[in-house]
Amino acid sequence: AAGLVAGMPISQTRTALAHSISYPVTTHFGVPHGLACSFTLPALLELNLETMATSAIEHQLLSSVLSMLKGFGLSERVRSYFVPDSLESLHDEMITPGRSDNYNGVNVSDIGHLLYKALS
Repeated sequence: AAGLVAGMPISQTRTALAHSISYPVTTHFGVPHGLACSFTLPALLELNLETMATSAIEHQLLSSVLSMLKGFGLSERVRSYFVPDSLESLHDEMITPGRSDNYNGVNVSDIGHLLYKALS
């Protein structure tokens, strides 16, 4: 029942690029879903912070979130599941219609750059 209730808002708002990237990472490398979804978040936020923040307070808050995310060591954790170069062959699988286009940040064609940034 909890899964159904949790899925209801996602079915309406859809998930976005970080989620789209996570599916092949979990499927091919066995990375836990939460880690697979979150390891790109610091890079996504860093790439889009200036356009996302609409005020000085929002910028400060998002900068604090970015610092917190970087402190989790997500890239180190996800790299323990695979060699970063092995993601290159999965780029096409990471572009899931209805997920990767539900994002107002980096262009889908920049996934390679995003992954490099997320894993470095």
